[in-house]
Amino acid sequence: MSGMKTAALGVTLGLALMGAAAPQGPAGDWRSTPAVTSRPLEIGMRVRPAPGGYAATYEGISQGFGNVPMTPVRQGPGPAFATRSPVGWFSARWDAKAAAWTGAWRARGQVYPMTFRRGLIPPPPRAPSPPRSPRWRCGPPARPAAAIAWLLVLRRRRRRRIAAAAAA
Repeated sequence: MSGMKTAALGVTLGLALMGAAAPQGPAGDWRSTPAVTSRPLEIGMRVRPAPGGYAATYEGISQGFGNVPMTPVRQGPGPAFATRSPVGWFSARWDAKAAAWTGAWRARGQVYPMTFRRGLIPPPPRAPSPPRSPRWRCGPPARPAAAIAWLLVLRRRRRRRIAAAAAA
């Protein structure tokens, strides 16, 4: 009985190792840290299968933005993408031998090479909600009729305070 368990464990382990060694395609989440500035700059790229090939989005992980669509480039072998920004131009191409995306960031006449490795891209941070006015302690009502009723309540309270102050 233990011989069968050992054999089953060996087959399972062998299949798992074969699956891990199998080359993975260009789809997935990819990260890179180019030496563009003195502080680390993390850039991500999400590649998903799409009709006729792949679709990609550019993610500025350290800048806090994401989901910027990239334009497919039809030159050379394998999928490639590019995107422009006010600061520079970014392009990436799938390198099947290295099983990674290689690319470059071009800004102010400089070229910064990048190699993307598989890695999860965190969601962009949520912006904090604006502070509420101290006048509205429980927040303004959502419906117009309720807003008018609330204003009438405030008006009544104010009149009572003025009458109380005059009586004192």
